[in-house]
Amino acid sequence: MNLPSFCDKECPPFETLCSTGDYEVRRYASAMWVSTTEHSDSFSYGQLRAAERLVMYIQGENSKGIKMPLTVPFVTQLSMSGDAVTVAALVSRNLHADPPTPQHPKVVIDVLPETVLYVRPFLGYTTRRLVKAQARKLFRSLQKNAEPFDGEQDYFYVARYPKMETFKTPKPRNWRHCLLYGDAHECDSYRAQKRRTSSSRRRVQRYNEIWVFATNQRTQNYRQFVYGREFSFLNVPSCLRDSANDPLKTWGPPLNESAKWMLKTQCGDKFCTSKSCPKYKVLETYKTGIETRSYGNLHLIGHMPATCHYDYVEPIGTEPIKRHMNKTDELSRLSTDMLPRKATFITQRYRRGHEGCDKFFLFYYPVADVSELNLKRALLLKRFDYLDTYVRCFTGYVSPDVIMDQARHLSDQLQDNGLCRLRDRVTVSEYDSQSRLFDRHNEILFDAADCDKTQERAPEFVFTLPVSDEKYKLPDIGDRCFKRECASFKTLKKYENFRKKMSAGNNKWVCVEQKSCDLESTRHSSLNRLLSYINGKNSAGADMDLVMPLAMTVNMTEGKAEECAMTISTCLPVPHKHHQDVPWPLDTEVVITKFGDQPGFYQSFPGAVTTDRAMDVYAQFRNLLHDMRTVRVHASLKEVFSILIYDPDEAAKERYNEIIIMEDETESPSLYRDQTPRTNKRFKQEHAVKDEAPRDPTRKREIVYVPMPPRCKTTECMPIRKTKDFGDFWEITVTDYKGVCHYEVGCGAHHSGRKVFRPLLKYFAGDNVGGISLGSLTAPLFFNYQGVMLMESGEEGSCSLPYEVCLPLPKAFRHTDAIATRSNHTNLYTRDEVKAYITRVHEYPLLARTIREHGMHLMERLDEEGVKYDKEAMLAFTYDDNFTPPSQRVSYVGFGNPISGNNQT
Repeated sequence: MNLPSFCDKECPPFETLCSTGDYEVRRYASAMWVSTTEHSDSFSYGQLRAAERLVMYIQGENSKGIKMPLTVPFVTQLSMSGDAVTVAALVSRNLHADPPTPQHPKVVIDVLPETVLYVRPFLGYTTRRLVKAQARKLFRSLQKNAEPFDGEQDYFYVARYPKMETFKTPKPRNWRHCLLYGDAHECDSYRAQKRRTSSSRRRVQRYNEIWVFATNQRTQNYRQFVYGREFSFLNVPSCLRDSANDPLKTWGPPLNESAKWMLKTQCGDKFCTSKSCPKYKVLETYKTGIETRSYGNLHLIGHMPATCHYDYVEPIGTEPIKRHMNKTDELSRLSTDMLPRKATFITQRYRRGHEGCDKFFLFYYPVADVSELNLKRALLLKRFDYLDTYVRCFTGYVSPDVIMDQARHLSDQLQDNGLCRLRDRVTVSEYDSQSRLFDRHNEILFDAADCDKTQERAPEFVFTLPVSDEKYKLPDIGDRCFKRECASFKTLKKYENFRKKMSAGNNKWVCVEQKSCDLESTRHSSLNRLLSYINGKNSAGADMDLVMPLAMTVNMTEGKAEECAMTISTCLPVPHKHHQDVPWPLDTEVVITKFGDQPGFYQSFPGAVTTDRAMDVYAQFRNLLHDMRTVRVHASLKEVFSILIYDPDEAAKERYNEIIIMEDETESPSLYRDQTPRTNKRFKQEHAVKDEAPRDPTRKREIVYVPMPPRCKTTECMPIRKTKDFGDFWEITVTDYKGVCHYEVGCGAHHSGRKVFRPLLKYFAGDNVGGISLGSLTAPLFFNYQGVMLMESGEEGSCSLPYEVCLPLPKAFRHTDAIATRSNHTNLYTRDEVKAYITRVHEYPLLARTIREHGMHLMERLDEEGVKYDKEAMLAFTYDDNFTPPSQRVSYVGFGNPISGNNQT
């Protein structure tokens, strides 16, 4: 850190990172300041009133009664449109260990973290007109250079560096002007002041600076999360973007903070004046500074961030709200200054061993009224008719340690005063953006509770906040896909250190499947076949470009690596220019298929992909996803994963890979309005909580369907309703079914399966009374089995039990008689309603053995739930076809009436 020549007293240490012709970029170290705010339409009057309070603190109006050393600069915090004027002065570093606390309630101590500022120097007297003109010049320069900053309506700062040795009298008559403007003539006697006009040409104009906030660690982390690492260069000042070493990758620690220094002895009433500010009434104020408030008609919109760590609550919680409002133009209907104000509800979870998150979070913005907002159902709407809380106000920047320190002090104060609170939740509210440096306003709130009522079911809040591991750095894909073609994936949702993604287009992949216990040998042997296809061993004889990444899907459902029973599919993307007419492989072991059409969770990792490395990464990622089930992240429990290898060349120094675990669609997050931890009737009665805006009584209940694969975008698929969810199985209803079924015996063994399926293919191709082609096969494909639960293990090959296969008729042919069947074993059926209980399985084809194994497990669950069902009426169906990769096939097995209504042999 260096000090400039114009700083002849103690100054805040800073480092000049770079500069342009118009401004410097400085990194200021963490420092302690004292500040005070005055609201006034007059810039001069507000500045003088604030300076008077500040000087009184420096001159001895503090807890220790000491006169503090003078420091520079004197800083005034302003905005273009607001009426608040904040004056701040640096606290000498000799007093940082135990600074004297202010006696005036409007004077506060601020601890600033390490901060990067844009700085423009100028000379002259700091009148309102001059400082605003200088600020506009700096804002224009920042916009011209596309610098990251919060806009010209944001805060700016005027820093003054007075020459204190030029004072000619020990007690200047106007010491407020002396400190504010730093000009010798303001500190001279009255006679000297009268001569100032004639001597103005001989006076030296004083040095001043305009500051504008650029970034700090919290802002930098937020921007990197939102914009991604591939656009990380946009997060830093322009003069640093070509730097070999990014100086903003590391940040210094903040000064030690104390709850007593940051406490506001009076919360005040001017920290929030917008129409979207929460409205409340102060019921009581205690000597310790805490307030009892009653909020009335409180409206909140928010999101439940899928994270276990507090430092990711804001980026994960903010973006869905902003994205929706920008798309629907809701933001224009609300106050645009609502975004700096935010509240985080932190709730202690019931402890269940060491699984899941210790706490979960609800992230909210206050708004004027939620009743007319057209928010999507994945966002939270919350309204309180009234809510009583205990509040402690404090200044400074919010961090996990600060939050817990303030909450612990408030809890102790409530206990000392005999007041009771909800014991499992604390709320932290922030009212200012990161660009406000001084006199920030924050609050810790506990919901008031009746001391006579027990809270046995609520766990005691533990005053620690989980944060992410800063040492855990994920690799970046870099420019790999700029140098060569890559398969494209789109990000559906961002999480802390992984993404939810799926294929972004019509990706075609060429694959080889093997059973093996070793990834390296499998990759080499499979890659030889794949490269042969790429190099011309295909139906078109086309020599194709190599496209990345190499994908390896490992299926361990039939055995582990040590048993050499893993099924490993190795795939390469087909170049995009061949997607319209993909050449077929001449090698019978090579197939064309799809990859990534279903949502999955993707996490990057570095290094060579060996069997041991892959298993370790898979185990760590699976454990992480398992813990996050408590925050509605539902990954498949099947022992199947994929790895994308972007650097197959073993000579590559820094290898980039991604591991994929598919999403479990049966456990995907439900659509909701309000899923706060308090949804029981008693809580609603006590706190008069309205979960959402009044519903339209004519609005129909939302219908939920069984998940259908992407294939249904191009294939006619019949939707099936989920009428009840039991967690691991569902009750379903098929209504108004019209279909064609073919009956056979043989329990669905391979030979009988082909036998029963061929008549349906012929029927759709025109083998019917009218000779009409019905087009492509529809979905789902239904299987009805009779007596399969009585079959002994091992009887499948010799089984003669009846079963049938059915397909729904295309909508265009459901009301014509010309498509009657011509075979005795093939018939058309109509059913008004079919009810069944099904569970999801990842197997296809659906053989009798498969049906029986899953049916036995489902029978146990149905008996546990007390559900009545027919044990001999087995029903199964699938939406997938033979081209669906085995690892992605999804089928359903259950008990219900046959889809044809025919339960006789």
